[in-house]
Amino acid sequence: MQKTLSALWKLFAAFLCVATPTGIVLMLSAEDGVDFLDVIGAILSVPGAIGVVCYAFDKTMLPAGFWPPFTKILGLWTALCVVIAVWEAIAIALNAGHWSELIALLFFVPLTLAITYFVWIGVRRYTERLTARPATPA
Repeated sequence: MQKTLSALWKLFAAFLCVATPTGIVLMLSAEDGVDFLDVIGAILSVPGAIGVVCYAFDKTMLPAGFWPPFTKILGLWTALCVVIAVWEAIAIALNAGHWSELIALLFFVPLTLAITYFVWIGVRRYTERLTARPATPA
């Protein structure tokens, strides 16, 4: 079971290594402009992906003092994403003109929330692992 979970985290980390830069490029090339929340999400996604990769592959990157406050910020961001997603889902559901919009909503909102949640879980677990390890003398 532990090997299966480890393999799934590694697969998720590999997915984030592709999805993060792809998402940033797509965001920057959007014709309708860049939203402020999109920029914040892009900024947080890079260290989030690094944290998941470090957790999945048991590596250490960035100073250990960076991760505890970042985990709290990412937790707040995750909560904000949930609120925004629910708010937008309600607005789209009330104004949906086609079933295709509702079907897309039922697929993409939970997928986005799941990815955001698992990034936060990975970073939180990585931070807990770093704080549980004794400091090694330099």
